[in-house]
Amino acid sequence: MDSSILEIGSRNGELDALEQSLLASIPLIRRARRECFVAQRRAERAQPNEKASPGMQASETMKQAGDEAQSHRFAVGEFVAFTENRFPGLVWAGEWEIVDLLTGEDGEPAYRIRSPDQISVNVVADRDLPIRVGESCRIGDGIMTPPASDPGFEELFDGTSLGDWTMSTIRNQPGRDDPGRFLVRGGVLEGQPGTDLGLLWLTRPTPTRYVLRLQWMRTAPDDNSGVYVAFPNPTQEGYDNTAYVGVHLGFEVQIDELARPDNAAVHRTGAIYGFKGPTDGPLVVHPVGEWNEYEITVDGADLTVALNGSIVNRFHFTGDPQSPRRGRSSTAQEPRFIGLQTHTGRVLFRHIQWKSL
Repeated sequence: MDSSILEIGSRNGELDALEQSLLASIPLIRRARRECFVAQRRAERAQPNEKASPGMQASETMKQAGDEAQSHRFAVGEFVAFTENRFPGLVWAGEWEIVDLLTGEDGEPAYRIRSPDQISVNVVADRDLPIRVGESCRIGDGIMTPPASDPGFEELFDGTSLGDWTMSTIRNQPGRDDPGRFLVRGGVLEGQPGTDLGLLWLTRPTPTRYVLRLQWMRTAPDDNSGVYVAFPNPTQEGYDNTAYVGVHLGFEVQIDELARPDNAAVHRTGAIYGFKGPTDGPLVVHPVGEWNEYEITVDGADLTVALNGSIVNRFHFTGDPQSPRRGRSSTAQEPRFIGLQTHTGRVLFRHIQWKSL
């Protein structure tokens, strides 16, 4: 083989490794920047005699405006999905950071936001930012109740609290002992990654055969998450990181448009991760900042995944010699559970519901 071809292949491998390293650093950079902003605001509040920042001045203006001013939905240091037509033919969609709270002349809340690459700064009105679930209508300062479950389905997340959902735990992993968390914001579950894989799981066992429906939204192009089904109780398997009970003993329906680490279909959105890619129908994934819907049918050894109304994956499990207990049906003797992953970026979830078959 030509040595120049080998050299090019080696160089491509180095670039792939560099790209993966940079992508892995993004959530750490975001978290550090957010912590810096929080510390800065605390310091400003502790020194009231110093000149206030534009954001603090805007907040004070809003307070003086009385009933005419509306409240901001987001705070400094939070991230919002935003799309900028930066140049003709170049659209920058991603997770923009709020750096200041502003108020228009009519009392309408607005924000100064900064792009993920730190190049652009925009001023955007509150009404032009993506609306979270349950915020389609406001009554005073309250949020209207999210829509009821679909006919025949049972709602699993009420939009106000975690309820029966609980976060996985980590032990014996110094430096990688944070599984992340899910926050409840305006009726939405918002995943925030930690230093290792995390899993928010529902402590109520699944039916033996069931359909699971939920909606999810990416807030940046590199977001990576997933929906786990058919795994046993994470607290009873002796794992240091209990999230890996879902990885090793259940199935993950993937959310990752970059299909890491190798761009293979078996790692792309709609895949049964590591087992089968979404090859059974057209894969239509809505862009960053828009909601997608999964309908996952779990029927013994058969899993079916529908994305935005179209079936994309029909998978029949024939066994896993390395993990003989993987994906068993839920029974009273060995109940099985569902969960949501924290991995990379801030993925949102809502309208989580199931029905027994």
